[in-house]
Amino acid sequence: MIIKWIVCQVPEEKKTAFTEAQMIWSSLSDAEGFYGQWGGWNIYQPTKACIFSIWQSLSAYESFMSSIHDTLFLTSDQSQTYQSISVDLSKLVLSIPGEKEFFYQALSHSYLRMADCMVKPKRINSFLQAQKTIWNPAMGQTKGMIAGVIGETIKIPNRYLVLSLWKDKQSHEAYTKRVIDLRQQAKTDQDIESVSGCLVQLEEKWLVLPKR
Repeated sequence: MIIKWIVCQVPEEKKTAFTEAQMIWSSLSDAEGFYGQWGGWNIYQPTKACIFSIWQSLSAYESFMSSIHDTLFLTSDQSQTYQSISVDLSKLVLSIPGEKEFFYQALSHSYLRMADCMVKPKRINSFLQAQKTIWNPAMGQTKGMIAGVIGETIKIPNRYLVLSLWKDKQSHEAYTKRVIDLRQQAKTDQDIESVSGCLVQLEEKWLVLPKR
């Protein structure tokens, strides 16, 4: 599975135009190998639009890019609505089951936490083991955690994106009360060079689900 992560810096006065352009991407619902697209505004940086899409495979994603992507992009005129854009592709390395087994089953839920982790190259195995044995079980057992994924970015193999979908902000806040203890258990500072992230509220008009 491939996860595409997009962040756009959108001027305040162009947010409405950005949303209108984003609705053009509803045509993705027919694309072969498309599992869904979700997006919204960063809660703490509200001029940043954060969007992810899920694809069955890299070949399915590349087929979309070489066929209908450019047509949709030009039709939307979306490039005129943002100041900058970053795009990262990740390959799935771990799933985080919660109330749903698979991440693509959780897309109708409204709250996303994304953690962007730069892992020390010699500590990747330790990082992934901590995810399996400490972080993922703690998230999966938290009420209101719907599902999540961990992706290894294709361009930077020691960069990992952790995406989790939550029922609401309160559910995630209940989990964050455990983070300090979990970091100590996982010895996170030994594995990670840096970590950043964002909290995103779903924009319903941006949600695209596959038709099949």
